[in-house]
Amino acid sequence: AAGAELLMMAGQYDAPETKKVVAYLKRNAQVGSAQFGHRFYTFYYCAQAMLQLGGPEWEKYFNQLRKELLSAQGSDGSWQGDIGPTYCTAIAVTLLALPYQYLPLYQK
Repeated sequence: AAGAELLMMAGQYDAPETKKVVAYLKRNAQVGSAQFGHRFYTFYYCAQAMLQLGGPEWEKYFNQLRKELLSAQGSDGSWQGDIGPTYCTAIAVTLLALPYQYLPLYQK
């Protein structure tokens, strides 16, 4: 996922490597997938790559991600995970803000 994001940030949207890694992400990095460790880290890079991809793929991925994140949010507003609540909450809030593209890093 990080590789796809880096390729697209470098403007390599149509490179064969980008297409291969995006196809892999579409098949394997689904929200709720238990096969990946460090769930929030995986969400972070998959979401960025899917945002850069755009279109229906991004919308589908983000809708699933938003639903997953909001259902996992604690009553105190935080998120829990394998790295700790501070990290997980920071990543979750960043992910939920991605569609707004506030940071230049997340713009195409």
